[in-house]
Amino acid sequence: MLIASTDFVVTGKAMLPILVQKLHEEYSVLTAEEKAVLIDKFTQHREAKPSSICVSTHSKINDITQTLNKVQNKVCLYVTMNAI
Repeated sequence: MLIASTDFVVTGKAMLPILVQKLHEEYSVLTAEEKAVLIDKFTQHREAKPSSICVSTHSKINDITQTLNKVQNKVCLYVTMNAI
């Protein structure tokens, strides 16, 4: 996963601040109605998401690994869609 610039290429964890900044800029130009719809969608997703308490260290590691993989997949999709 790469974000290319004229001077450098950003990969891995260094990409997160850039992605957050871009998403923040996109969110700030939304109207209040669009923001409300987006927040409602997120709330529905969050309520539908199963949650559980991690009992062991191994399960905590598995949980964070799965979470990071999902974030990486979303970032790849976002970068791919916006690179065109």
